[in-house]
Amino acid sequence: METVEAIAVGILSSVVASALWILLLSRLTPKMIISPEIAEDPATRAFRIKVVNLSRRAAVDLRVEAHLVTSIGVRGGRVNRRMPLICGNPPLVLPRRIRASKESDNAYRLRIDSNVRELWSASPDSFVRLQIFARHEVTGMGKMFERRYHHPGSEIVMGSFVHGQDMTVTPESAQTRRRSEAQRESS
Repeated sequence: METVEAIAVGILSSVVASALWILLLSRLTPKMIISPEIAEDPATRAFRIKVVNLSRRAAVDLRVEAHLVTSIGVRGGRVNRRMPLICGNPPLVLPRRIRASKESDNAYRLRIDSNVRELWSASPDSFVRLQIFARHEVTGMGKMFERRYHHPGSEIVMGSFVHGQDMTVTPESAQTRRRSEAQRESS
């Protein structure tokens, strides 16, 4: 009888220890935020999405995918057709957040080389989906982050992101717009 109790206690304690270990590891994953707006640079017409690492450890092994997703009707229902958007080279490592630092190494402006506005206007029932996969630098636990942009009129803002971790897009002024249009016309 004592042997059965010892085996039961051993199994129960190992299950509890495993559950606590998995709970601890699952909490040690990257913490990132993705900007709610897409910034369109008035001078270069490049599209940028800001990503900020909020965890106390670096996010490593970043993989980024952006798609224009269009729902199309097929016999028996609807399916999503994905058209990949060309992204600039994302970093492999997004450094950790340092609260006291004025530097913003933990923020990154992801460049999308495809003309998002033009592609979006060609298929108005579509949306832009950005997916980022990152791993925690110590545990190696991965996490997927996703942001969907549904309204091109309000979610694409002409301007550029402010410095640091802030997600604010500073809109271009009328003077800057005239200057950038004059530069484009002269070239």
